Amino acid sequence: METEEQDDPQKIKKAKSEQEMKTQKQARITAVVFALLTMMTLISLVYAYVQKGIVEECKQEAVKQTELTRMATEKLLQCQEVARQQMKIAEMNFLEAQRQQKLAEDQMRRRYQK
Repeated sequence: METEEQDDPQKIKKAKSEQEMKTQKQARITAVVFALLTMMTLISLVYAYVQKGIVEECKQEAVKQTELTRMATEKLLQCQEVARQQMKIAEMNFLEAQRQQKLAEDQMRRRYQK
């Protein structure tokens, strides 16, 4: 009886059919997994591209801000130099005012002494 069951063409056909179905199911699962991985890769690629654009914009803004900072620093240094010059002029004017005041006081003393 065992040989009859093993040689039965319907059972052999059924076993092959089941094996083919199992193989097809595994192939479908593999295809779905690869499709999902491909979609995730594409989504990651688009995300990376968008992030690259954002980084480029930030980089351009940083370069612009750096240039503005450099210009502001130069202007500040110029203003500091002008302030130093004005301070020297003010000191000279103060000394001249003191000298003029002393001369005026001396003249007043001479007038009252006469």
